[in-house]
Amino acid sequence: MSGYIGARLRERGPAPGGMTLVARLPNWLKAADNRDELLRVISRLSASID
Repeated sequence: MSGYIGARLRERGPAPGGMTLVARLPNWLKAADNRDELLRVISRLSASID
């Protein structure tokens, strides 16, 4: 997930049979404005799991 959120260029691949998981994500999660904070939260969560 952090790879997708941190990506500056998000290319779409073929999606046979319907919507992809990324297409189902909320817009606020995909917005570039939220990128830095989301990456910080993901980093904190993964550190707490380890």
